[in-house]
Amino acid sequence: MLNAKRNHILWLTAAVNPPPIFLFIYSLIALMSKPISRRMHGALDYSAAPLVAAAPALIGFSEDKTPATLGYVLGSGILALTAFTRAEWGLVKSVPYKTHLAIDVVTALTSLGAPWLLGFSNNKKARNTFLAIGATLLTTGLLSEREEMPKYR
Repeated sequence: MLNAKRNHILWLTAAVNPPPIFLFIYSLIALMSKPISRRMHGALDYSAAPLVAAAPALIGFSEDKTPATLGYVLGSGILALTAFTRAEWGLVKSVPYKTHLAIDVVTALTSLGAPWLLGFSNNKKARNTFLAIGATLLTTGLLSEREEMPKYR
C-alpha cells in the first residue's frame, strides 16, 4: 500500500514539475512543422469516433463494463467535440480549434492512464486498446497545425 501511494505521489509530482527530458521533447514537437492539416484532423476525428465507440465490440472487451462504457463515452465525446469545433468540418462551429486540440491532448492523457486509474489494467485487450487510442490522439493532437479557421469562410 505504501508503494502504491508513493507511486501516485511521484506521478503527481511529475505532472506538476515534469522532468527536463519531457520539456525538451515538448519543445521539439512545438518547433517542428505540423504535418496534419486542420482539414485532415477533422477527417481523422470523424473516422476515429465510431471506431473508438465500436472498439469494445470489435476487440472483444464489451463484457467488461468499465472500459466498454469508457469507449462509448470517449467515441461520443470525440464526435461531439468535432461537430462543435470552429473549423471547416464543424457543424456548429462554437469551440475554437486550439481548444479542440488542447482537449484532444487531455483526452489522450486520460486514455493512457485510464486502465490504471479505473482499474482495468489486467484486461489486456482493453488496456492495450486505450493505450493505442491515447497514443493516437496524442500524436494527432501534437502534430496538427494550430492555425484557427478565418472567421468568414
